[in-house]
Amino acid sequence: MNQKENKNNDNKENKENNTISKTKVIVIGGIVIGIASLILWKKFGKKSKNPILLQFKNNLESNQKEEEIQNCLKIIDSFKNLENQQQNQENDQLIQEILDLLNQKINSISSELKNLIIKLLNSFIFSEKNHLNIAIFTINFMTQIPLEKDISLFMESSDFLLNLIKNNKTKFSKNLKISNQFLHLCLSIFEWKNTENINSILKLFTFLIDCDESIIPRLIELKYSSKFFQFLNSSNLQILENICCLLNDFVEKNDMWISQLISSNSIQKLIELIKLEENENIQCDSCLAISKIISKHPEQSKYLMKNINIIPIIKTHFFNQNSISQKKIFSGSSLLFSISTSSLENQQLANDFQLINMLIEFFDIAQKKAFSALIHAIRGLVATSKHNQLFEKLEKEKMIEKIALKMNQNPQFEKDSDLITDFIIIIGTCARISKEFEQQILKSNLIHFLINQAKKENEKLKAHSICAISGCLKNESMEKTIKNEGCFQIFVESLYSSYSFLVMSGLIAIRSIAENGSDPPTKSWSKNIEDLISLNLISALFEISVLDESLKEFITWTIIQLSKHPSFDRELKQFTQSNF
Repeated sequence: MNQKENKNNDNKENKENNTISKTKVIVIGGIVIGIASLILWKKFGKKSKNPILLQFKNNLESNQKEEEIQNCLKIIDSFKNLENQQQNQENDQLIQEILDLLNQKINSISSELKNLIIKLLNSFIFSEKNHLNIAIFTINFMTQIPLEKDISLFMESSDFLLNLIKNNKTKFSKNLKISNQFLHLCLSIFEWKNTENINSILKLFTFLIDCDESIIPRLIELKYSSKFFQFLNSSNLQILENICCLLNDFVEKNDMWISQLISSNSIQKLIELIKLEENENIQCDSCLAISKIISKHPEQSKYLMKNINIIPIIKTHFFNQNSISQKKIFSGSSLLFSISTSSLENQQLANDFQLINMLIEFFDIAQKKAFSALIHAIRGLVATSKHNQLFEKLEKEKMIEKIALKMNQNPQFEKDSDLITDFIIIIGTCARISKEFEQQILKSNLIHFLINQAKKENEKLKAHSICAISGCLKNESMEKTIKNEGCFQIFVESLYSSYSFLVMSGLIAIRSIAENGSDPPTKSWSKNIEDLISLNLISALFEISVLDESLKEFITWTIIQLSKHPSFDRELKQFTQSNF
């Protein structure tokens, strides 16, 4: 009996061994054939379909055993250099079909196969045409992963998606639709208290919001804002860096986030983070977020000035020679501009000569973006100041000349219309308030710079240039230069613009000409009014009075000044009789 049993056992073992051997042969044979066909395809048939991808697609379509599908995936994974293949439409189409098939079967495939899918997607990266399709599939795939069972696969997929979006910013911008389910899954990672995973998800969000702008308001609607604010109290620098970067984007793109930050008292925490010298990115993103909050909610600046005393903090942490950087100059200057222009009560800033000196000191250090922000800050201080002391200080420091010199040294500044606009506003403001500045503008030949800008097609630049020029019209030699350069024609032509600020600038300039030398009347004043009349000024004034109700007060005051000249008064009556 024992001998029979032993024989039976031996037979069973032999059969099992034969079955295992056959399976091994089939699997190894399949892999060998797959690799062989792939090698042959790589050598001779790159313009046709990749045989392994084709086999994988066929297996999916014919509902082959999962073992066969996994074998194909293993073969694909063994050829990590798929991305070096020549792209062709055949393979692009094949990959699209595979993604569609996987999407259909995503609920029914096993966890073993799911674990191989990200490797498969990595193999598809060579197909640039399918990057968006791969991202869409990945998001759908992640929503099918049970976090409690396989959080590591979810995070692996998240990292893959992050890199894919990072490398396709332009292509993916506003083209990915992110579901609430996906948002909920990502945010539930926060509950697991794993620092590495939290950082990965925060980083992913910084890219996702560019792909689907509706995410930002939806996070508020879904009451998820507190899930983000909690990280402002983190002791982990990487988490703080990611959350500050994210909140900076949120407040820039959506006012509701500003309201949430204010109501949750999170601004106080951002101010604390400004002082965190261990990480410049945290400091600067916190600073920029506060700047954007103030620009949209000016009442917050009163709180910062009175309760926090924000200016010494800005001086210490953003304009300190021992820890200066381009990013700090840019961030600190942006916050100064927001504070200086947010409230009339903040005009005291313009008399803080230490602060003004500090900004001027950094002219030589600041590069393009930082320099533009510096000029923006000075523009804010100059525009809100009512004190001649500031202008005397700026004139003594030859600020206008320093800015002009810096701009001339860098040809790139010629293309920066915002920087040029700020510079023009500074020139115009200073010229209107300070006679010394008017002389400086004349000596430094900046009037020609203003005239050239007024001749450009950019209507914003043109308008600010005309405003600045009108501040220089009190000087007789300046007035001659302006007239000889054809500016009177520019002033009258600006009245026909559809851009109301340009029309207003033209009216201000014409009114300045009408005021200068009118009491008592001078010969040059009389000639100026006659020249303006000859340019069809009266018909232009009537045309804009009909088209733009908001400018009627400007038009009325301009006409009152012009009417002091008998020729204008006579021409006005004739025009009225002929046309009405």
